[in-house]
Amino acid sequence: MLKIACAGVIASVAVASAAGAQQGGDYGTYGGAYLDWLSPLAISSYEWPFKHGPISVIAPGANGAVQTYTLVPCQDGAAVCSGSAIGAVSVDGLTTVVSGLYGRTFYLGMGGHGVIDAGGVQSVLAWDTQGNGPNR
Repeated sequence: MLKIACAGVIASVAVASAAGAQQGGDYGTYGGAYLDWLSPLAISSYEWPFKHGPISVIAPGANGAVQTYTLVPCQDGAAVCSGSAIGAVSVDGLTTVVSGLYGRTFYLGMGGHGVIDAGGVQSVLAWDTQGNGPNR
């Protein structure tokens, strides 16, 4: 279970929950926390990571400096790539988890929220689809 120092991440996801059913996940969880008050209707308008292609992530890096990351769906959606590196991707409730890239694990929530874990140090991140993407 993730411990998130910023309650705003979960609060922001609260306004979002039918997308969980679209991904086949349990819409009542986010980052290991059970949120029984979320409904499928509440999250239906939020965008899932990779729904419209590659995403850009911004989060604190080493020494607190801002770092950006590019995550690209590859292998017909079975993996996520960055350059020639290939990372694993899975869905856990409301969270898309990407591991094996940049030495970090990305916990991507709907609508541009999430958490990045770098060697046990967790920070809040923001993500967005690169460019305009289809249907944006």
